[in-house]
Amino acid sequence: QFPKVNLEIKEAGSIEIIEDVKGGKQDIGFIGIPTNSWETHSNISFEQLLQAEIMACVGKDSPLCFHNPITPKEIAKYPIVIFNTKYAVNQIVKDLLKHNSSLDFFFMSANIESAKKVIAEGIAIGFYTDIALSDDPYVKTGQIVPLHIDDNHMNLSIGWIRSKNHYFSVIAREFIKTVKSQI
Repeated sequence: QFPKVNLEIKEAGSIEIIEDVKGGKQDIGFIGIPTNSWETHSNISFEQLLQAEIMACVGKDSPLCFHNPITPKEIAKYPIVIFNTKYAVNQIVKDLLKHNSSLDFFFMSANIESAKKVIAEGIAIGFYTDIALSDDPYVKTGQIVPLHIDDNHMNLSIGWIRSKNHYFSVIAREFIKTVKSQI
C-alpha cells in the first residue's frame, strides 16, 4: 500500500517496548498489560485493541489436565517456566503466585517455542494468552492443555502505545489505521 515506506518491526517484551517508546527509540509499540493498570504510565497514550485471558498451560499427561479452572495454590506445587523479565506476563504470574512459598521456577526464557516444548513434555507449567493459543499447533494436537486460572486478575489489555512527547507521524497514523482495520 505504501511502497516507499520502510517498516522496521522489533519484537520485545512489553516493558522494553514502553521504555523504547518513552525514550523516542520507537514511534509506536504494541503491548499487553494487565487490564486496568495503564494509568501508571505518564506521557504515554494507550489504546486497547483486544482483551486476552492468561491461561495456565500443562502437558497432556499432567494430572492438572482435569483441574479446570486451576487455582494458584495448585499451580505453585509444580515447576514453572516464565518469560524473561521484559514481559508483563512474567510479573502477572509472579504476583499471582507470590503468596505460595513453595514456588519453583524451572527457568526463564525469551524463546516461546522452547518453553512450549518444556510444557508439552510435562516438565513445567507455562502461561500464554488465549489469543496466542487459539491457533497453536501444540494445543491443536493436544500436546498442551490450556487451563483457566481461578483468579480475576488474569486478563491482559492488548493495544498500541505512543509517546505524548514525540511527534506522531502521518506514516505511523496510517499504520495504526491499517492494523485496526485488520483486527
